[in-house]
Amino acid sequence: MTFFQPFSRAHFLAATACALLLLLACPALGAEQEARATPDTSSEKLEWQFATVVPKGAGYARQLEHLVLPIVDRVSDGKISVKVFWGGIMGDDTDIIRKMRFGHLNGAGLTGFGATLLCPEMAILELPFLFNSYEEVDFVKSRLRDAFQQYMAKSHVFLFAWIDQGFDQVYSATYPMTKLEHFRKARFMTWHGAIEEETFKALGAKPLPVRSVQMGATIEQNLADSMIGPVIMVVGTQMFMRFKFVNAVHLRYSPAVVVVNSEDWQKLPEKYKGEYFQIKDSMERDFADAMRRENRRFMIALQKYGIQETALEKNELDMMRQLTRPLWDQLSGRLYPKDLLDKVLELLEEYRASARP
Repeated sequence: MTFFQPFSRAHFLAATACALLLLLACPALGAEQEARATPDTSSEKLEWQFATVVPKGAGYARQLEHLVLPIVDRVSDGKISVKVFWGGIMGDDTDIIRKMRFGHLNGAGLTGFGATLLCPEMAILELPFLFNSYEEVDFVKSRLRDAFQQYMAKSHVFLFAWIDQGFDQVYSATYPMTKLEHFRKARFMTWHGAIEEETFKALGAKPLPVRSVQMGATIEQNLADSMIGPVIMVVGTQMFMRFKFVNAVHLRYSPAVVVVNSEDWQKLPEKYKGEYFQIKDSMERDFADAMRRENRRFMIALQKYGIQETALEKNELDMMRQLTRPLWDQLSGRLYPKDLLDKVLELLEEYRASARP
């Protein structure tokens, strides 16, 4: 088994669906794989080990435990047992992927950063100001999911679930982030990969690369004062106590994925796969809706704690869009193919045209 080798640093969070791993499969990895016969081993008990950086009992983990795992048990008649290593016990996304590569783990729930380690093409989804809403994300996802499943298959893993890390927020201990000037003065730590770093540079900021395990110490030691990330991570790690401002501008959408080793998926009885295909679409949709509600709930919690929510002035937002737009083309061919960018932009235009009055 060979994996795409990591090209950047690790990121925290939101391994939004670790248990979905048994429910969200990729139905279009090629006719050859679908046609290959799988022995009927439905009478055997299977024990799988998965890992994620999300802490047990926090945010998404509650939904995984109470929504997904009981369904896994029902679909498999109790014959699939899943041991989940929560809270980064197995390391960050880079470490988890390495353990999958060497057969120590059957699968994982990964952040957007981890998704792009296995599938560089997924980085296109994280381009600055590409999406304006979840409705746009869902439209593109519905049209290109099969394509991303095939991209992911090159790393010899099945893409079981494409859910959301979400529209990450901008946090700062020093500046309200209402003007481009604030972005240029702030000291951003970065850990999400090439696109995040290039975005900061395009805005005139000087990013400080760190690993996810260094984030808290980096802020505490005043080596950086700002970051981009998902609210569930900021709350779950208690980093919110170090920030004064949060700006929820849709600067970047980031996916979250659940993957499993392709060999392990092939070993599953056809009966289990069939049960999964009957519920996968509604399950994935319901899970994404639940996570988005959870993110809104956490944003309200931040405001109650005393963190001030701010917004960019329109002329400042327009300027930031202009400064970062060239990245879409500059990174084409480096992180994702040009024809994929063209297709995504075509789909966004199709959706926006249909949504106009």
